Amino acid sequence: MENTLLLCLLITLISESHLIVVTHENESNSAESDDIEIEIAPFALSLRLNNNHICGATIINSKWGITAAHCVRSSIASVQNYTVRSGSKYRETGGSIHQLTEIVSHENYSSLNSDYDVAVFQVEPKFKFSSLSQPITLPEDDADVTWGAAIGWGGFDVQFENVLSDTLKMVLLPKVNWDECVADYINIFTVTPRQLCYGYKEGGRDTCKGDSGGPLFNRDKILIGIISWGDDCAQSNSPGIYTYVQLIKDWIDLHTKD
Repeated sequence: MENTLLLCLLITLISESHLIVVTHENESNSAESDDIEIEIAPFALSLRLNNNHICGATIINSKWGITAAHCVRSSIASVQNYTVRSGSKYRETGGSIHQLTEIVSHENYSSLNSDYDVAVFQVEPKFKFSSLSQPITLPEDDADVTWGAAIGWGGFDVQFENVLSDTLKMVLLPKVNWDECVADYINIFTVTPRQLCYGYKEGGRDTCKGDSGGPLFNRDKILIGIISWGDDCAQSNSPGIYTYVQLIKDWIDLHTKD
């Protein structure tokens, strides 16, 4: 059954692109990866602080985007310091730049365990929709969360995770049973019921630093998670942790009326 679901997801998302694969082989600390075109994920945003990429984000309508709360919690920055780049697979060129005019972080966000790690933001000018720039679909109750595709411009070298990608990357990840995920992190970190876990038991494929705040979406391109945290990148028995969007959809709707 899992193989069938993966095949469907591969056909839907990868027919025009490739996976990012992070390796931990002794002879290589680099990531074998290929970029995807922005048309594959036209909702992708590069969130920027003082014009430097810090996180991913996602378009949800013409005025609003969504990211992780921890991405916009700088104690020395005001909303005027944040922008997003839309409509480009390139981290530093192309597309359009939008100024953030309002940021709303979830009132229950906890920096201790990253619970409710979500924030929404309003932009000016509005997002102008085209084949390069489109809103993602928010989940309903029956959204498939078995597999997810995560995208971003984050670190692509296991040894030097601060080296960001120049182009947009994607990785496909299976959902990890929540109880198994809790056990993986017991006595290290707390995994909450508002979080989903994705990754491979053996590691090797994962999101990394700089991907936080970006989307995890299913084969129907429905937003199912927000990249939140993990124990390093692509480690065995250390799945990535994602904010569970379906459980906070009412909060998102309340704050992002178009």
